[in-house]
Amino acid sequence: MSTTLPSPPASAQLLTLLDAATRILQSERAFAERVGDLFGVLHEALQYRDMRLTCWLQSAQRGAVRRQFLSSGPDPLPWDDALMRQTAVSGQLMQRTLPLPVRPRGHTAVLPPGAAEADSQLMYRGAPIVWSERLWGVLEWRTTGGVLKVVRVFDLRADPDERND
Repeated sequence: MSTTLPSPPASAQLLTLLDAATRILQSERAFAERVGDLFGVLHEALQYRDMRLTCWLQSAQRGAVRRQFLSSGPDPLPWDDALMRQTAVSGQLMQRTLPLPVRPRGHTAVLPPGAAEADSQLMYRGAPIVWSERLWGVLEWRTTGGVLKVVRVFDLRADPDERND
């Protein structure tokens, strides 16, 4: 007789995700390696098609140099820097439905295995990374078709007095 254990509550899953992300980011390895591992952990939770992290290692300021890290994934599609800037300026989680870009010669980008032709849209979500009221980056991810998996975002501020709990 086999029994199936119930799934842990969403809060437990989120805490597990935060624990894994914290351990990865605190390691001593090169930042690019840590980001790659973080993408892997986030892929398990978000089931994204592709992900991009844009960061300003000295905070976002006019003329500051930014670095971008891309997840590995199927048939790379171009990212929209204007949408990334809009997410950064808004200071809020942003969600959009975008058409799947058309490739040269009229070919649509390759859909993931099992996806129907009707799944010809990209679901975009972008989250600004803000710490102590300074913008440090934007994390963006896209999925094809269906409903974008919802993720809770906690307000983690350096000063506990700034939190609304």
